[in-house]
Amino acid sequence: MRILKHLENSFINSSFKVKVELYLLVFILFSLIIYNIPLLFNNDKTLTKSISYKIEEFDKSLLDMNKNIEEYTSVKRIKINSMNNERKEILINCTLSLNKIKDFVSFLENINTYSNIKNLSIDKNKQSKKYNLEITVSFEKYFFKTPNSKETVKKSKSKKFKLKAIIDKTVLINNKWLELGEYISDYELIVISKNSVTLSFDDKKIKLKVYKNDKYQEY
Repeated sequence: MRILKHLENSFINSSFKVKVELYLLVFILFSLIIYNIPLLFNNDKTLTKSISYKIEEFDKSLLDMNKNIEEYTSVKRIKINSMNNERKEILINCTLSLNKIKDFVSFLENINTYSNIKNLSIDKNKQSKKYNLEITVSFEKYFFKTPNSKETVKKSKSKKFKLKAIIDKTVLINNKWLELGEYISDYELIVISKNSVTLSFDDKKIKLKVYKNDKYQEY
């Protein structure tokens, strides 16, 4: 009560200029609150819309995708042996050097929001120092791709690991490139061998094989 009385006396004894400034301050604060109420509600609506999403099917022609791939391989001097379209997939057989494989695979999996590497195999050409790459790019569903990690995420009821490629000291699991010590879905990549890798999480380990993607061993 004494504090309120003191404030009241201070206000009464204040100059006319101070009283006007205080009235203006109250008016400005009140106006700002009234002005920003609709803005706050609109932000909530915008946020709700940005969170909701759906998986969309690819309904466009693959001819544009073929053209983009041909332009890329021409610039990078990658030899295309064959390239065929089957439904919503592009099957590519090409010859290239080892240091170009990772960039080419990354280009294919990020060619648009639908692209996803489905199958991949690499064989060394005995007659040269280059490699034969066979790869299948699927355009079945709409994916949400993170710009930094090149990892794609889609709605799924269960998590499943799929080893798609082993290139030097780098591996492609699902749609994420990993090196030793890096993680995917809380699992750490602890072993890279010729045809398999091992993931570890707490006391659980998973061994993935290149050509046995649908059946992996847990121990």
